[in-house]
Amino acid sequence: MADGDPGAALVRKETIHQMDIPEEMCRKAIGKANEAMDQHTIEKDIATAIKTSFDKDYGGTWHCVAGRSFGCSVTHETKYLVFFQLDQTYVLLFCSDEPATGAETADANPGK
Repeated sequence: MADGDPGAALVRKETIHQMDIPEEMCRKAIGKANEAMDQHTIEKDIATAIKTSFDKDYGGTWHCVAGRSFGCSVTHETKYLVFFQLDQTYVLLFCSDEPATGAETADANPGK
């Protein structure tokens, strides 16, 4: 739960169910999900935090669903989907168009 103490971050059991994404992006998604779960208790807010981070860092149009129970059918860009679980919360993150890499995004917006 969010209590404002960064030292109180929980260690959550992580399980990757499907990974069609570069390893570095998968690690970042799991890290952002852990951060979001430390800061938020509402699943929509967790998903929004992850999505916003990937939109900013990688470009493209990212979508995120987070929760304990959901069904979905999605179309995604090849190599840009990850589905994982942290404790009892599942996270589906995917890009529906071609994202830029973090470096390309930074080069496109120098000084910003």
